[in-house]
Amino acid sequence: MSKISEMLQKIKRKIDVEVKSKLKIMTYKDTIRYIIDKNASVARYGDGEFKLMVDGESLRFQPYSDELRAALTKVIAERPEHLLVCISRALMDVNTSKEYNERSKEFWKKWRWFHLPETVRYIRSCGAGSYVFGDTLITRPYIDYVKCDRAEVSFKMLREIWNGRDVLIVEGNETRLGIGNDLFDNVSSIKRIITPNKDAFSVYDKILQSVKNNYNGELVLLALGPTATVLASDLCREGIRAIDVGHIDIEYEWYLMQADDKTQIEGKYVNEVHDAYDVQACTDEKYLAQIIDEIHK
Repeated sequence: MSKISEMLQKIKRKIDVEVKSKLKIMTYKDTIRYIIDKNASVARYGDGEFKLMVDGESLRFQPYSDELRAALTKVIAERPEHLLVCISRALMDVNTSKEYNERSKEFWKKWRWFHLPETVRYIRSCGAGSYVFGDTLITRPYIDYVKCDRAEVSFKMLREIWNGRDVLIVEGNETRLGIGNDLFDNVSSIKRIITPNKDAFSVYDKILQSVKNNYNGELVLLALGPTATVLASDLCREGIRAIDVGHIDIEYEWYLMQADDKTQIEGKYVNEVHDAYDVQACTDEKYLAQIIDEIHK
């Protein structure tokens, strides 16, 4: 390819990135308020879900499969009533937010250059081009931003969602949402279903059935990576309100310790920290008493 052809290709791709990124995505405040006011379920798509769905690539903790790709596509294509589908506002333009720190800006600029046209094309092929999405980063309000203002507002608003509620948490076996912090101290009660923290989708049917068997009117909170995206939608179809809370607990831990970068949290699995790290068994009696089912491969 000549230098002129290469330059024209780059210009064309730049135009594609800017033109095709005109998606409708709520602000983080509007997203959380919508969830509260509409009693909405939430399915979230981050860069990992799009890597699986659009690029057909595996994640560190979730291998690719055609079945998972089809399930993720179905959620965004069908968008059940009472389910809010969320994607990142960084897909629109990372430069529109001065809140992002330089590390986060660089990540999303690179992601937009290599993945945005294909991702937006995929979204439009699912019939969701004019859909008003929520902001997927509502559960990640701290580590990617310059100031703590967003985190302070976000965590306060998010806690309204489960305030006074009976909660059923579905999480990986080393996730331990709320253990060691006060994130869920305002709930009425907690029950937990524990799943594998890697390749949870391989036991998807067992997880879905366990939730249905143990559900008794609780608000269901999901921390299962891409599996949670699919599960939130399927539970919503069953009349069970479920919210994919993703990394919210780890973000809250980083916020409390005022971390400058992603770091290990003692007693919890942090998939984004690549150093070898053995998570110790949890002996917290309160946590152990909350477990009502454990699902294994």
